[in-house]
Amino acid sequence: MADHNTDPTHAASGSVGENTERFKQATSDATGHTREAAGHVASRVEHGMHRGADKLAGTAERSREALHKAKDHADNWKHKACDHIRDKPTQSVVMAAAAGWLLGWALHRRHH
Repeated sequence: MADHNTDPTHAASGSVGENTERFKQATSDATGHTREAAGHVASRVEHGMHRGADKLAGTAERSREALHKAKDHADNWKHKACDHIRDKPTQSVVMAAAAGWLLGWALHRRHH
C-alpha cells in the first residue's frame, strides 16, 4: 500500500484541491471588490441624479414664477391699452392706422 506522503497521485490531488480553493477565494475576493466598487459608482450616480432632479425642480419653479410675472405684465399692459382707447378713441384709431400703414410699407419695400 502506498504511503500518502510519497504517493504522487495523492500529492497532485491535494495540490489541485488547494489550487481550486485558492482560485475560489481569489474570485470571491475579486467579486467582492467589484461589488464594492459598483456600489460606490451606483451611489455616486444616484446622488448625481438626485442633484439633477433638484436643479430641474428649481428651474421649473423659477420658470413658473417668471411666466406668472410676464402674464401679470401683459395683463397690466392690456388694461392700460384698453384705458387709453376708452379715454382717447380718436387718437387710438389714428395711431393704429399709422402703425398699420408703416408696417405695410416696410413689408412691401422688403419684398421688392
